[in-house]
Parts: sequence; C-alpha cells; structure tokens
Amino acid sequence: VDEFTIQTRNLGNIMQMLIGHDNGGHKKAWHPQVVSVTDLTTQVTYWFDANMWFDAKQGDGLTERVLPAMLHEPLPPAPQRQLAPYQIVVTTSDLSGAGTDANVYLIMYSQDRQ
Repeated sequence: VDEFTIQTRNLGNIMQMLIGHDNGGHKKAWHPQVVSVTDLTTQVTYWFDANMWFDAKQGDGLTERVLPAMLHEPLPPAPQRQLAPYQIVVTTSDLSGAGTDANVYLIMYSQDRQ
C-alpha cells in the first residue's frame, strides 16, 4: 500500500482518473488492485477499480488507463474552495510480481475541471 497526501486546487466531484506508469525500471509490470482518493475537507472518498495488469507484455499490453470513479449515488455540488487536500491510497494486488519499479502517475478529472 502506498499512501500520500497532496494539496492542489479544488477538483470538485472527481469523475475519472488517468493512471499508468512510464514502463521503466527493472520490474516494469504492475498490478494495482484499487485506488482511493479522499477529499480531506469533505471526507468524500472516490474509489477506482484497477484490478488488472499495467504491463506492455501481459494482459492487454497497456501501461495506462482511464478509470471511472465508483460512486453509488450522486454527490451534492462541491464546495467552492481554491485549494483542497486529497489523500491518495494505491493498493497493489498480492499477485506474484505485482509491484513495479516504474514511475507511476495519475491525473484526476472532475465534472467541470481537471
């Protein structure tokens, strides 16, 4: 599990995430299981199902994907703030070789802003 907190401009309600890696390093394959992004001000958590190989040689050969947020009900309009703290947790699966040495990146997209 990798966990970190970022401070960025307010994204509002997050709809999807671009996630991937640069296919570098000795261990290029990666099999994340799930990613969660929590807005620490509103305590709303967005979940992204990433349970697949991100690898040029396994699965479908892709090293990046756009994942939709898994929400069970519509959220109210996001509060107007300039900056917001977000906690990001990336859980790698327990499959053999699921970890990576590659540089991982993610970009979050909301209804009205990136």
